[in-house]
Amino acid sequence: MLALWPLRTWVFDCFDITPYLVITSPTRRCGKSLLLTILQWLCCRAKKNDSMSKAAIYRSVETETPTLVLDEVGWVVDLKDERQGIPCGGFERNGFVEVCEGESANITVRRYSTYCPKVFGLIGKLTPTLMDRSIEIAMQRKTKGNKVDRLRRRDNADCARLRQRCLRWANDSREALVAITPKAPDGLNDRALDIWEPLFAIAERIGGEWPKLAREAAIGLSGDEGATEERGVEVLADIKVEFDKRSRPAITTKKLIAELCADEEKPWATYNRGQRITDRQLAKLLKPFGIIS
Repeated sequence: MLALWPLRTWVFDCFDITPYLVITSPTRRCGKSLLLTILQWLCCRAKKNDSMSKAAIYRSVETETPTLVLDEVGWVVDLKDERQGIPCGGFERNGFVEVCEGESANITVRRYSTYCPKVFGLIGKLTPTLMDRSIEIAMQRKTKGNKVDRLRRRDNADCARLRQRCLRWANDSREALVAITPKAPDGLNDRALDIWEPLFAIAERIGGEWPKLAREAAIGLSGDEGATEERGVEVLADIKVEFDKRSRPAITTKKLIAELCADEEKPWATYNRGQRITDRQLAKLLKPFGIIS
């Protein structure tokens, strides 16, 4: 996916949706910022920023159509920040903001496009709305004994040659990409299909093993997200029912699972391949909501 996504930025105008890329890590020194720097040197008209005002974002998108590389920007996860609406709508071609310009009687309304590729890097997660528009790469810190090649952060001749090849490929492929209807795998919800479809089309254009690799990556990174989320909401509702029956504010996991599995019409009694749901499976369903035992 990390090979296809930069190429995607060179032809994003061929599609109606551009999937965001979010690089996450559980803690510092996992390689997140280094990966963002590498993407900066490979993507089309990439701009790496630590902070951008609302006006700077939509004016930059309108005039430069860049790939925005945003690392550790707190406003991205601040629901009260006025810039939130820009990335929320800018993943699709019909994403716009309207602003007033001028003073007094000379005030006019101008519309700016917010549609462009964007990469986010942060410790933790984006807001649920932005995560729903993104493909996540979860970084982990190198463990003792693991050997990895060191990469320089500066631009170099190799990166320049790759950019030239991307540009040449993009110019040769635009008409063909518009005509491609890629084959999508089973196991993706509607939103996941939307954000992966451009990458499937690029993989089809490249040919060889890439269509297969792209479908495998989609299932591995985005498969069954919707089903897991719906199950999580469902189990939360059933847990609330059990808590409402009691006056105490806590219940053991073992007792809770027994109560959840008592109703044979619920999925929990057969959730684990015909057996009752396990404590680990319950924890996995509740983890996206920040709930622990």
